[in-house]
Amino acid sequence: FVLAHLTQLVLAVDALVAKNTIQVVALAILNGLLAVYAGIQIADIRSLVSGYLAILIWCIPAMITLTQLVYLACLWPIWREFGWSVFKAIGADRRVKKSYAWYQVFICVLKFDLFFFIAFSLQLVFLVPTQTDAERWITVAALPVTSGMLLLGFLAVKHENRTGYWCFLASCALGSAYFIYKLFIIYRDRETDYRLVFKSLTVFAALCLAALILTTVTVTVCYRHFGRGLKYHSASRRPVPSLVPSALTPLSSRAHSVSRRPPALRVGPRAQAYHRRRPGEQSRARGRSCDAGSTAVRRRPAAGGDGERNAVRWAEPVPHEHGLSEGPVARGDLRVGVLYSLFSHSARERGSF
Repeated sequence: FVLAHLTQLVLAVDALVAKNTIQVVALAILNGLLAVYAGIQIADIRSLVSGYLAILIWCIPAMITLTQLVYLACLWPIWREFGWSVFKAIGADRRVKKSYAWYQVFICVLKFDLFFFIAFSLQLVFLVPTQTDAERWITVAALPVTSGMLLLGFLAVKHENRTGYWCFLASCALGSAYFIYKLFIIYRDRETDYRLVFKSLTVFAALCLAALILTTVTVTVCYRHFGRGLKYHSASRRPVPSLVPSALTPLSSRAHSVSRRPPALRVGPRAQAYHRRRPGEQSRARGRSCDAGSTAVRRRPAAGGDGERNAVRWAEPVPHEHGLSEGPVARGDLRVGVLYSLFSHSARERGSF
């Protein structure tokens, strides 16, 4: 139970960080299975304990059942909160969303596979001291083999590697054969070697076998979704902008978020000379530029017409406090200045001015 609850803690933090709703649901299911396992364990060890220990063994399923109620109460708010994150990460494409959902199910099943395999192997090694050395070494060697098998499946689905998928499918078949063999050994020696842990080991071996079958089903569904665009979306996905105020973010991270000036709006020599002035001189120059901007407007005839009716208002660029060239607007409107610069550039290319 210590290993199970530590695994739950790690997976819960991982689910909250990744905003994985499917993993939260899987954790609730795992907690329910642990409550069932706690009840089975009482039936195994009830004849071996007495006194206050016989009362304490009932505290484990009671506490797990209480946490199960908390899981169920938090499930719906988390589902509503994390649903929008999936939309922002993948988009509105239904096919890609379906592929992404099955991919998340597969990743969750792999994590629980690892937990079940490790828990079953530890129980075989420490709770069955009468097994032979060969069986013990086979059990110990199965841990890195199964871990490598799960890693192979993860990489095959993530990179949509068909060869890796078939290798992983073959390893799932071998793993299923191994757990069927273990179930046969446990049932055969239920009156001798596995007398005290027959029920609990049978449940764990059956859960491992069921998890492998579920893994085979989910990886096959993911294999059928190869080529639908999930790999592209996962590779090109950008992190969601942070909602933390900029005052609370480190200066090092804020330095990279400052937008740079576009190449078309570079600072001219007059603006550079303006920025090299002292703050007092800048304010006086800014006042003079505003006065000059209001009087330096002259009229030029537009292309294709003459007279005051088709005249175009034109102003010499004056320095701006943001380092941008300002046209007819001399009051510091940055947006109008940008639009004016773009318009004047395109008009010069067409020969309007």
